[in-house]
Amino acid sequence: MAITTGRITPMAIMGIDNINESDRMNILGGNKELIFDIAENLIPQLYRDYPDIVWAGRSNTVLAGQSLGGVTALMAAIYASTTFGTIISHSPSMWWNPDQGSPILFTENNTSWVNEQILSAPPKDVNIRLGVGSLEGTTVSHVQRLHHSLIAAGLESNLTVYTGGHDYAWWRGAIIDELANYNCRKVSNNNSV
Repeated sequence: MAITTGRITPMAIMGIDNINESDRMNILGGNKELIFDIAENLIPQLYRDYPDIVWAGRSNTVLAGQSLGGVTALMAAIYASTTFGTIISHSPSMWWNPDQGSPILFTENNTSWVNEQILSAPPKDVNIRLGVGSLEGTTVSHVQRLHHSLIAAGLESNLTVYTGGHDYAWWRGAIIDELANYNCRKVSNNNSV
């Protein structure tokens, strides 16, 4: 509908699904293998399978994710910055750590492994678009901290705080909002699709 109404321009979208909760926990987050598989195998395969399509190129290739998928998207900014020019990360699971399960309590004062990774090797020339629900508790402050740190490091970062929790209710509209904002930015910069 967003393409039909002209809110976003036509684009190719590849979705990655999970079989169940266990599968989700195993493949998302900071899983380098998944990120490399997308960047080095899946996207090049699409280019080979559809040679008649004029593909957008790196600057217009977006990776988006929510929750643990939001962590995957952020890690792709580090591990696959030559493939993705824009990262959209909504409600990233800032508590996630590859060496630990879900913590019983994650407070504002806890250190976020996700933040540490992003800030230890800040991705250059990647537009990072963050979103978080106002009702997500300490995730809000951790995402805000990441945003401010990225800006302080001279990187392009945008943060939107939506009214909502850690749920699909706002994610479904937010992804369209981000793609619409992204399209406006692209058009104003005279980038082609």
